[in-house]
Amino acid sequence: MFKFFFLVFITSVVLLAADTSLASKLKSQHLTVAKESLKKNSELIGLIADTDSMDAAEKQYWLKELPNLADEQIKRLLEVLRSEKQKLDALDKQYAEESHALDIKQSREWIEKLDELLASDDAAKPNKEMLLGGMEMIDFYLQNGESDEALLEKMVHIADATLADSNLTDGEWAKTHYSAYRIHATYPNFSHLSQKRGHLQECVNLSRKIDQERNDPEFHSQVASLLMALSYVDVCAQDFSAAIRESDEAITYDKTIATYANVNKAHALMFMGKSEEAKKLYLQSLRSKVKEEIVAGLQQDTADFRALGLALNVIEQIEKITAEATKKGKK
Repeated sequence: MFKFFFLVFITSVVLLAADTSLASKLKSQHLTVAKESLKKNSELIGLIADTDSMDAAEKQYWLKELPNLADEQIKRLLEVLRSEKQKLDALDKQYAEESHALDIKQSREWIEKLDELLASDDAAKPNKEMLLGGMEMIDFYLQNGESDEALLEKMVHIADATLADSNLTDGEWAKTHYSAYRIHATYPNFSHLSQKRGHLQECVNLSRKIDQERNDPEFHSQVASLLMALSYVDVCAQDFSAAIRESDEAITYDKTIATYANVNKAHALMFMGKSEEAKKLYLQSLRSKVKEEIVAGLQQDTADFRALGLALNVIEQIEKITAEATKKGKK
């Protein structure tokens, strides 16, 4: 469960009240409006503040005239500005999609060119900055593009060359190992399980070290998620004792992920023949507030286990526990 973890920080977002946000927008443009209008026509005022079809003087004119406008005039102005916004939003969306597609194309070209430089006997070898830039391109492409095996081989070549640079910091080592894990995880049919395990283990070891130096609660969560990913890989690799250790350790870094980490632990216990202990953990997770997410994860996990050729009778037991818990929840 949770076989992928992307190295990003989770930040909380506090949404300001609509009128406070609008007031700040008006203030930044040096626009004034009557309080009664602000309460009564907040959408229209926001559209006036946002439009590019009026200059500052025109915006201020309409804001000042709002109390004097008839309902029909307000309705018409609202329709015009709404239509304008919809057209601009559509253009912005189209531009964003085209820009994103171009970024994907260019990142692939960058990866292919960097691989050519590494393979060439004549060209100067890429330096550390170029290699790390290549890994950034790889991370972006893995997130957004379609990878064939030929391109994945080039990514592996770049990752190996980056990891061969002895000047990397611990953070750069950890990030590159994680990117390498993601490359191997993209290959179909679990063909690179040992490589995934090796890179992820190195990433976990380095992240533990970095965490000791930082002692940052946000980084604790990253280490916990990496350990969860490693525990799942170890279940797939049938190293069930390691999977249990890693699940337990993940919880020591971040107790809030216990519901998810215990699923990996339950998998390991189940394949070790400790079905009663495993069932208790499965049911704890299936009774949690994130039950639907757990069910979806278990369904994907059992599909993975079938593809790997793990013990069919154990897989069927996991599926039975999931089905029974889902059925009870619907009653």
